[in-house]
Amino acid sequence: MLALFPDILERVQSEETTVEQAYQMAVEKQWDLANFFSALDCLYAMNRIELDEKRRVLRYVEAAPVR
Repeated sequence: MLALFPDILERVQSEETTVEQAYQMAVEKQWDLANFFSALDCLYAMNRIELDEKRRVLRYVEAAPVR
């Protein structure tokens, strides 16, 4: 599951991505879908992505600088 983080983040960072587009990427890459959705859950919980429910898109969340 952790191995999926870079691909998901790269996609979401380059452009806003609908959940359907992210799902299609997972299908095309033949990822285990349970791992894919777990990766999305983890990235959301770690505040690396956010979901705009109104527009139904995933967005990359910029990391706060470490102090």
